[in-house]
Amino acid sequence: MKQGNVLVLRVYIVVITLALSFSSFADNPLTIKGSVPAVYQVKQGDTLWGISSLYLNSPWRWTELWNHNQHIGDPDLIYPGDKLMLTWVDGQPRLVRKATKKLSPTIQVTTKAPIAAINALTQARYTQREGLVLESELANFPKVIGSSDGLNYMTAEDAVYIDYRGDETEWAIYRVSQRFAAQQPEYNMQQVRMVAIARSQSQENGVTTLMIERFIHEIEQGDVVIPLSAIQTPEHINHFQPHAGPAIDDLSIAGMMDAANYVVRGQAVVLNRGYVSQVEPGSSYSLVKPAHGFQFSKGELGWWS
Repeated sequence: MKQGNVLVLRVYIVVITLALSFSSFADNPLTIKGSVPAVYQVKQGDTLWGISSLYLNSPWRWTELWNHNQHIGDPDLIYPGDKLMLTWVDGQPRLVRKATKKLSPTIQVTTKAPIAAINALTQARYTQREGLVLESELANFPKVIGSSDGLNYMTAEDAVYIDYRGDETEWAIYRVSQRFAAQQPEYNMQQVRMVAIARSQSQENGVTTLMIERFIHEIEQGDVVIPLSAIQTPEHINHFQPHAGPAIDDLSIAGMMDAANYVVRGQAVVLNRGYVSQVEPGSSYSLVKPAHGFQFSKGELGWWS
């Protein structure tokens, strides 16, 4: 088995063109909603994203509302009870921390933590352990070949056999599903989803026996088994922050995760660009599609929605 580092969440270039277009927010000026509070007092449970959504129609651009001004210091160190004031810097809206005047010196001990960028449930949606892996990398890892009871489907009660001889002891088992083909074969991808965490129990004649430590879904013959030591989780995933993605002319949807025909809020799609094109976790885009054309007296006019 080839030993290498696999980033399960990484997205490579998958070049498939659909009749959809994306636009980046990086070049558009921020616009404030029509009626917003001039001063806002931070409450327990607030997030940077939530506060920004009070002021912006595009809350994923919250970093532009908070950053790049000298009045607020570190925007990540904002605490419940702080008062925030809407102001303008070089013609752009900014939220700044309102200065507090202390009437007398005091000693204050606090255990308050700064508010988060987004709430935990939203973060979990984007950082779950499923995604795309290079097809060529998957071929180098062991496969599930059977169980102690000779079943095609295995549960947490079964000992699982894999075709492996080596020193690795901690494993993640993944279900491989649909394939995303690229114009360059080296970028062909396959969707994977974690189904279990396991630990090596014994090894004999090139077969390793695993005991399931964390069971998520039933395990099948042929599931891919990847050492935990080879799975890299990017450090910035713990500080996940939605932001405007880089502008890419031919950015489009290459397919749907789980082979769905339609997706709704909270479901995943695959883009035809990834980290090679500097699209990173948190990159945000607007999605538009052509609406119906309308015929007027001076000719046909196409609208976009």
